[in-house]
Amino acid sequence: MAQRIVAMTTLSAVERLPAMCGLGKAQARLGIGSGTDVLQEALQLALTTAEPQRTVPPRLALVEAAWLVQDTVACVAQLSALAAMTDACLDPWECGELAVWCQRLQMRRRVARARSAQQIPEPWAAELRGDPAAAATAWMQLGMPCEAALALLQVRGAGAGAALAQALRLLEPIDAQALITRLRGLARELGVQAALPRRRYGPYRAARAHPLGLTRRELQVLRLLADGHGNRDIALRLSRSPRTIEHHIASVYAKLGVNGRIELLLRLQSEPWVLAATAATAAPPEK
Repeated sequence: MAQRIVAMTTLSAVERLPAMCGLGKAQARLGIGSGTDVLQEALQLALTTAEPQRTVPPRLALVEAAWLVQDTVACVAQLSALAAMTDACLDPWECGELAVWCQRLQMRRRVARARSAQQIPEPWAAELRGDPAAAATAWMQLGMPCEAALALLQVRGAGAGAALAQALRLLEPIDAQALITRLRGLARELGVQAALPRRRYGPYRAARAHPLGLTRRELQVLRLLADGHGNRDIALRLSRSPRTIEHHIASVYAKLGVNGRIELLLRLQSEPWVLAATAATAAPPEK
């Protein structure tokens, strides 16, 4: 959805900015494309508005993106720009996020200022108190596994191995590869690799990567449906029985929320990002 909104050049910068921030952060976490480029573009658009509420979200997202690739210089640059703003420019959630990133990067003076400025929401406040495990629990209650995993990555000492293992279990189902890479690197630094679950492989990796949860076979079927092929032709092309193809097509319809081929083609016409995402996750057929 964010990709589609970002591509709508008829929208104003203000209308596109939230989608750009969401898309850039998601790409950075998933390790797809260059989320940093999208976030930098969002920041430049936001700066033209001269409105702090527009510039804060992309700067905070750029802090996380830089941290994922261990670019401390870029992290500090964005945090310094945020620190130069008055606290009145930040809402409590942004104030908490800023304080937590400053704490993670040991910018202590700014942490103290942010903590005293506003009432920090509990997920951020828990980590600021030195309890990242409680912060992770609070994030999960809000249904935010990436934030929970980021909090667990801050656990040190005897509980670090268990915390990183828990974080990995949160990240694997959504295939957040950049976060997983950072996690595994941190595990090596802390000497707790043995605590992590073994790497999991399998035919459903494509389903985790596709935004609509389509499997690799369903992606193939969708592309053939989009090209106008009938069920029997698809079965011949994929060397599968017609009944198997019918099951795949029914699953595609369910995941795309359509009730038939006409609705499917109409959706693909109005939402070309669906096929773009299909092409991006294309891979050799399942055996």
